[in-house]
This record gives sequence, structure tokens and C-alpha cells, in this order.
Amino acid sequence: MAPLGLGSSLSRASVILSTSLILDKYTGAVAAYSLRSLKSGVTSVVKVRRANDDAHADFTASEITDGTLTTWTGSNDGFVNTLYDQSGNGNHGVVASDALEPKLVNSGSVLTSGNSSKPAFHFDGSNDFIPLGTFSDALNINNLSSFAVFEPDDVSSDESQILMLGGSAGGNKRWFFKTKSGNLEFSYAGTGNPITDFNTTANNDQNLVSMIAGSTLGGFRPFLNGTALGSGSVSVVSNSNDSTDASLGGQGGSGVWAFDGLMSEIIVYGSDQSANRTGIEGNITNYYGI
Repeated sequence: MAPLGLGSSLSRASVILSTSLILDKYTGAVAAYSLRSLKSGVTSVVKVRRANDDAHADFTASEITDGTLTTWTGSNDGFVNTLYDQSGNGNHGVVASDALEPKLVNSGSVLTSGNSSKPAFHFDGSNDFIPLGTFSDALNINNLSSFAVFEPDDVSSDESQILMLGGSAGGNKRWFFKTKSGNLEFSYAGTGNPITDFNTTANNDQNLVSMIAGSTLGGFRPFLNGTALGSGSVSVVSNSNDSTDASLGGQGGSGVWAFDGLMSEIIVYGSDQSANRTGIEGNITNYYGI
């Protein structure tokens, strides 16, 4: 029989452990990708392809950092074949071909980003690209939040897309941010033209970009490392419905808007997360040392 009070202490400890994972505390994400654990019960966070023999294997967050991954790759490179959706919605990012896969292990060493040297996967600026399932069919860009951690290698290129939800090169409904000729550009857009388009000076540091649209803010607002960059009105725009273009690192693996740099984490909510923004950002910045 447990000593008096032990059970309640264990319960409190379980709650603390659970809520230390960002998606356990800030629930309702429609898609979430990271090389760390974001939610209790998550096992594998990534499927890696080993370059020397094209073998594939799944890895947990702890296996990425405890040497299990690099023991498996040996002195070879390892590439991201699949980013598992940790939201529980099954919106996994599956790379279409070997040539489009971002790199995670370089000659036997896990790539890292930022002051805290956390694992990150690298897009080559040529054609690396991760499509993000079909979840954009359920997203409405009038009521949406996204949080992303990235570190560009090159901010001078014409256009270098980091995240796109919905939309297409032809100008459908879209929500994206990218580096463009030395700037970081954020767009909340209807058919044909941006409804709101912001620019700020881009840098080669590890960054957290938050983008929120909804009634609480009364519009659309991007944040760079916790600082608001401006705001714009939310117009009546139908749901994002071009699921083939929900992506990380470019558009369709064609080299269009190809991102050159590292990514570590992307979380998307199909809702206005204004009330939780500072808490979500605090969890992310504390972990990554941003």
C-alpha cells in the first residue's frame, strides 16, 4: 500500500510532466512537426534514409540525440524521408523522392541549429521540399495560427519559401512566409493578390516566426521572435483549398522558391491562438535558446 499522499503527489508529477510538452498544454493543433517530442504518447518523429544503401528507419526524438541515429547511419549522410505529424491527425510530411529530401545527418553527425545546438534538417536551396499532406483542405486562413523555427543560410536570393499553407503559384488562397532579397516577407492572401503583405529585414540567425489571424486580433499579424511586425485586416476569404501546395522549403520540388537553410519545428493550429501565443512562444524559445 502506498504511503498516505504518495498517490496524489504522483498524480501532480504526471500532470507537470504532461504539460511540459507543448501540445499537451496548448491543445488543438492540426499539424505539428519537430525533431523534439511535442506531445505525450508520440513515438517516432522522423523516418530517415541512409545514403549509402537507401535503408529507411524511424527514430524517436531521444534517439536523434543519444547516438542511436548516428550509430545507424555510421559515417554516412542521413536524409528526412518522412516528418511525422505529432498532432495526432496523421498529416505526415512524406518526401516524394530521394533527390528532394532535406539532410539531417552529415557524414555521421546530426545537423544542429541555434545557440542551443538542437537538431535541425537542412534544405539545400535547390529542390528540397516536404509536402504536408492534405490538411490545408480543413484550414481557413481567416482563423489560423502557425509557429515555425528556422535558420536561413542565404537571405539574398530572389525568393526562398519556408512555409506555405494552401495556395499555388497561380495565386489561390495562401498563407506563407519566405526570405526575399534580404527581407523576410509574410503574406496573407486571397485569390490573385496579397490582402496583407509585410516585410522586415531578414537575418541568418535562428528565428521563431508566429503568424496569427482571427477575431481576437481583429485581423492578421506576424511576429518575429515575439515582436509584432504590424497588423492587417482579415477579409472574407474562402478556405484554403489547394492542398497540393501546403509545403515546407519550396513549391513542388521544382526549385521554385527553394529554401536554403535549417528548420527545426513547425506547429499549425486551425484557430486564433492569440490568447496562447506568448505561452507557446515561451516554450519554443526556451527550448531552442532563441
